[in-house]
Amino acid sequence: MYLRLLGVVLLFFAELSAQTLFTEIYKNYEQHNYEIVRQNLSAMDQQYQSSLDYQFFNAVFNKNGEIAKETFQLVFEEGNKSLKKLAAKKLMDYYYAKGYYINASKFQEYLVDEGIG
Repeated sequence: MYLRLLGVVLLFFAELSAQTLFTEIYKNYEQHNYEIVRQNLSAMDQQYQSSLDYQFFNAVFNKNGEIAKETFQLVFEEGNKSLKKLAAKKLMDYYYAKGYYINASKFQEYLVDEGIG
């Protein structure tokens, strides 16, 4: 009984710690403190690396633009509202850089509709 309770408490604190770390990552990303974001990602427990938050921020540092774009697309389709906005911005930038203006305008339209554009 006590071991089960201890396990639940430890799981709660691990979850709280991961959420705190993600909050820190979001804050530093918005402030363009990318080295701190990278450090926070490397400190992230492996069990949280499958989360969409982790995948998005990890893709920011991916040198392969096509792989990063696929991750941003996944995050855009399945992420929560704040992640969806970040992914839309990245996808818009990607498509503009590639010269795919029609694709880029779709994400720009989404951002404008959300009050970001």
